[in-house]
Amino acid sequence: MAVEFEYDDTRLMRLFDELDPKRRRQALRGAFRQTARMVREAAVENLRATGLASNRHVERGIRIVMLKRGQAGFRVTVGTKRRRAKGEGTTPAEKRKRRLAIVPLWAETGTTERYTRKGRYRGAMGQRSFMGKTKSDMSPRVERMMKEAIVGNIESTAVKYGCRI
Repeated sequence: MAVEFEYDDTRLMRLFDELDPKRRRQALRGAFRQTARMVREAAVENLRATGLASNRHVERGIRIVMLKRGQAGFRVTVGTKRRRAKGEGTTPAEKRKRRLAIVPLWAETGTTERYTRKGRYRGAMGQRSFMGKTKSDMSPRVERMMKEAIVGNIESTAVKYGCRI
């Protein structure tokens, strides 16, 4: 006994066709960014659930990368953007806060035991694979979230720029 499902997207496609190419890209990228934010929020919640002491500076290490140059999509990743080596125009306090963004990368993969040159033990960080948990939790829901975000963004962009509904 198969359940039939019918979806009529003629109205949506008509709205999409009325938009100029720049506004189409704007609507789709907005939908990707909206979904990426939801995935990032789930990753931050999983990071907090690991028991690692985190604050907003540590959580800043989980970031969204939007694909560019004709590609559509996004990536939620751990790590930091490259910064200038000199760190021009920053105070030591800002540098310390910026350094905290690397902690999620260490937490994801874990670290090996470290020693100083004088032989003092500095410890190791165990692996807390919060991004793997995020991927397994969010994978089934991302497609549905993307569909809803794309439909909503196309409709709102069409209304904003004067297309007839």
